[in-house]
Amino acid sequence: MIVKNYDAEFCGKIPIHHINLIQPHGYLLVLDRNDQRIVQLSENIQSLFGKTPEEIIGTNFSEWIAEPLDLTKLSTNANSHQKTPYYLTIYEQRCLALVQAKEKYLIVELTAASGDRRDFLEIYQTLTYYFSVIEEANDLPSLLKATVEQIRLVSGFDRVMIYQFDENWNGKVIAEVNHTGKTDYLGQQFPPSDIPKTARDLYQRNPYRLIPTSRYEPVKLYPIVNPITLSFMDLSDCHLRSVPKVHLEYLQNMGVDASMSVRILIDNRLWGLISFHHNTPKYPDFELCSQLQLLAEFFTRQLANLLNKEHFDLSREISMHKNALLNDLYEKESLEEALLNQQEHLLKLFACDGAALIFQNKLHLLGKVPDDEHIQNFVFWLQEKNVDRVFAVNNLSDLFEEAKAFASVASGMLVIEIDKDHGNYLICFRPEHPYTINWGGNPNEALQFESDKKNYHPRNSFVIWRQQIQHTSLAWKNEELLAASDLRHYLFEHLRRHPLD
Repeated sequence: MIVKNYDAEFCGKIPIHHINLIQPHGYLLVLDRNDQRIVQLSENIQSLFGKTPEEIIGTNFSEWIAEPLDLTKLSTNANSHQKTPYYLTIYEQRCLALVQAKEKYLIVELTAASGDRRDFLEIYQTLTYYFSVIEEANDLPSLLKATVEQIRLVSGFDRVMIYQFDENWNGKVIAEVNHTGKTDYLGQQFPPSDIPKTARDLYQRNPYRLIPTSRYEPVKLYPIVNPITLSFMDLSDCHLRSVPKVHLEYLQNMGVDASMSVRILIDNRLWGLISFHHNTPKYPDFELCSQLQLLAEFFTRQLANLLNKEHFDLSREISMHKNALLNDLYEKESLEEALLNQQEHLLKLFACDGAALIFQNKLHLLGKVPDDEHIQNFVFWLQEKNVDRVFAVNNLSDLFEEAKAFASVASGMLVIEIDKDHGNYLICFRPEHPYTINWGGNPNEALQFESDKKNYHPRNSFVIWRQQIQHTSLAWKNEELLAASDLRHYLFEHLRRHPLD
């Protein structure tokens, strides 16, 4: 069964950062960087300033605040995504201002300041304790479990999940603490269109995304066009940026009111998200959001350490088996004998159940392999195709129809080309590894288009929809592919030293 990719076809192309709308729990101002004149604002500003947008436009921001805005604290890099926090007083209303400097203007996001501010020492003590609990976890399951438990205690959200992306940007819930009284999502997978490419890209610029209530009415900017850029405002870096209506509907269909997500970046790539759900509206202040950001960053460092250790352990094991083969390639004149003399090293090097060396019109077999005729037919197919010199696939039957007949033995293949013209190859086989994907709702119904084919809605059911995966092996790891490339190099070096007759 083929799952539709709405992310590539539709959702991933929608410009969600040029919508000229913000969420109503705050206010947005755009100031001319030269003189702090207000050139654009959100239409709800009257409830804070006591004047209409038309009356405020063109005035100086300093007229409205009790203390001057110290621009020396701002980043001088116009391409920076950093926001500088300030406490400002507007008509005796204490506000938290997040200010970001662009080349020609300033973006000011205002929200009501929390009345129960904690001092630095209290916050530091709390974070230090939670850091120590997370730090004690020395394996991935323990780390995931400790992180969602501690972050839920800090955040007060009903549900906290860790959501990991795969190579196709499907997201899977790999850890969860659920106090919502609703369905668990642990182990369920969600299609890329649930968090489309445009939204994922914004997490490269912003550490978190907050929606205090999914039932809000968005607020427009006035005027519609930014007078300085003569275009719609780019709200990519704004916490107050409104989200598409379809996403709010998506949350409501899930029974979620408040939502928050904090990014997990590994090697500057979006690895996943820490996602928060709440049954009722929830308005965490900037201090709490910053604490959650710090906790997520600490978790990310611990996660990266564990993943690096896994990579190191795997690389060390691969090197051990590869070096054993290379020693034989240097010591023996016969390439066949060099590769097959210690067959356990070849099988363990590529974590395969069987291998075939086709060399000088002879077939040498190890372990569990397809029958000779199927192997020969596959070699003919390889010779006709323009495949890479190291070719790996874990769902061979999708490319080579005949492979369904031997899927239980060889659904996955790793091919090292020795001499394509003469049909000389080293081929490693992996058996079928059938499994079930538990989707959070039918992924082929992720979007429901109206009759006009323009307006659309998210799926309204998240009941588990099971997809059976067959004729597929475990995927080949990058470390194994690099080892295959190295081995191919040494095979050619061996043939150079011991040319064929």
